Amino acid sequence: MRTLMMMVVLLGGFIGVHGQDHHDIDFLTTDALPEENDEPEPDLKKISVSLNSATADELMTLTFLSSLNVQAIQEYRATYGTIHSIYELMYIPGLDLAVIPLLVKCMTPGKAPSPSARQILKDGEFTWQHRMVRVYEKASPDHPLKAWSRLAWVSGTRIQCALTIEKDPGEPGWTRGPDYRSAFIFCRNLNPWIKQLVIGDFQVAFGQGATVWSAFSTRAAFHSLGGKKVASRLRPHTGSDENRFLRGTGATIHIGHWWFTPYISGHRVDGYLKDNGEPVIYQSGLHRTTTELSYHHGIIDRSMGGELSWSRRWLTVGYITSWQSFRDTANRKVAAPVTARSGIHYMVEYRRLSLHGEHTVQSAHGHAHLLGMRYKTEGLILCGRLETLNAFYNGLSANIFGTNPGEAGITSLYLSLNGKAGSKLQYDVFMHRKSAMITPEHLAFNFPEVEWGTRLTFATYELYSLYIALRIRTKETSVSLDDLRLEQVEISEQFTTRIHFQHHLTSTWQLRLRYDNLRQSSGRVLRQGHLVYMDLKWSTPRRHLSGYFRYAVFDAPGYDQRLYMYENDLKGLWTIPSYYGTGLRSYACIRYHRGRQADVSMKVARTVYRYRLNEGWQAKNEVKIQWIIRF
Repeated sequence: MRTLMMMVVLLGGFIGVHGQDHHDIDFLTTDALPEENDEPEPDLKKISVSLNSATADELMTLTFLSSLNVQAIQEYRATYGTIHSIYELMYIPGLDLAVIPLLVKCMTPGKAPSPSARQILKDGEFTWQHRMVRVYEKASPDHPLKAWSRLAWVSGTRIQCALTIEKDPGEPGWTRGPDYRSAFIFCRNLNPWIKQLVIGDFQVAFGQGATVWSAFSTRAAFHSLGGKKVASRLRPHTGSDENRFLRGTGATIHIGHWWFTPYISGHRVDGYLKDNGEPVIYQSGLHRTTTELSYHHGIIDRSMGGELSWSRRWLTVGYITSWQSFRDTANRKVAAPVTARSGIHYMVEYRRLSLHGEHTVQSAHGHAHLLGMRYKTEGLILCGRLETLNAFYNGLSANIFGTNPGEAGITSLYLSLNGKAGSKLQYDVFMHRKSAMITPEHLAFNFPEVEWGTRLTFATYELYSLYIALRIRTKETSVSLDDLRLEQVEISEQFTTRIHFQHHLTSTWQLRLRYDNLRQSSGRVLRQGHLVYMDLKWSTPRRHLSGYFRYAVFDAPGYDQRLYMYENDLKGLWTIPSYYGTGLRSYACIRYHRGRQADVSMKVARTVYRYRLNEGWQAKNEVKIQWIIRF
């Protein structure tokens, strides 16, 4: 069976990086950390998942599947019913061909068998993953090394246990213990009723995210996922973010058509409370300077809540509630008012049409509303999403709408259209309009922002792919007039053009070229930024040894004209750094792995900047080393 599936993949070819096409990753929110997808990887040979009966939570247990892949499988089942053959996987829109061989290894046509406790212990394996990062020019001379280490025990997708420690550059060494410690025990499908159980550090995601959502999320972009959120209700916290997670316990109970997920959490975060009780949370996680150390674990964050939902065939309805409080660590009498949220969410799926929404009310007269739709025909997908929240609503820890501090009173409309013209041409169009009211202490009028984009992709998967994308963004910005000590509003327009080409030179070599151009006009001032890069990817016939090389040139006059590049990193990591100024960027990655027992990778990067003020050059050198040992 495995040999047959590999022949199918080779005939069709593949385009994909880490289970998701990289030009979709480019438009993910910048709030997401690279470690967010660094979940312990199970042995696929010891996993059995039924594609016809598995829920979204069960599909998310497969770490190589992205949210896009899970949504594609669900929509295909809802439209065409039972998946009868592995050949059908090739024709599921949105399912990357690179993940199909991995999916075949663990799929079963019927209901997945339930292993015994003895079998679970027998299938378990330990994984030690260690990572070191050194930036030579910017790191502290006393403690320049960043170190991250994890010891995990994984048994298929049933049980995961992990202990993670980390030390950032500039922080004291290991003499006083690691700066960051995280641990969890996560169980799935313990019995027919307990579907999920987590103890330790974890993330939650209910409904469409208006009430409680701390999991990974995407911003408005070309792909249709921008109109609908898909995530597991509970998942372990596998990143190194020291503040945005929950610490406690949670469980998902399934009885009949009912799902119940309660949770409780309490931990210390970096920050302080203002005189009015409003919390200020620092997200950097660095503790080097006197100021940073004074805010270390300055706030106690306590929360509890849950979700109760009913689901049957085409209808899902649920109720969500949560309570969150902040208290000063040094003076327990100083506390912020308790924030309570309650909401209902629903999803209706009938043939090709899907409707979803969530309506939330919050203490102090806050409220938020989300309405979304998705219509799919043969070769065409239409999505829409409307979001509104008033000035009294906030999402302190959930980062629900991807808003910036100080924004409130948001109205957002998102529309996207994805379709195919023939077997090789694909077109994508989206529009996103957002209007936000800045807090009264700054300004008292709206800042509307409109963004739309279009992309044409031409691909013959066995040889090459080419796409051209255009994005236009218009918004009002506040400009300070120092001489008059006043502020005026200017309309800023930003045009971004991208040309991307990818070609499989041979079975072991792959070439990728990209050109980005950004034009920004504000008033009568026009600024432009350029980015060009070339990638070469190489692997041995048996793929035990692989390498990746990039050479990039960028020229952007200022921070507002910055350009982003998605970068392949060590296994389990990806980064999307921004570049501005004039300079060169090059890096090389090499990876060696022998089965699942050992995996060693290294990345060497160098960035050279040219600053116009002193007409000099400044270099930044970075080295990353990682090894993964399983036993």
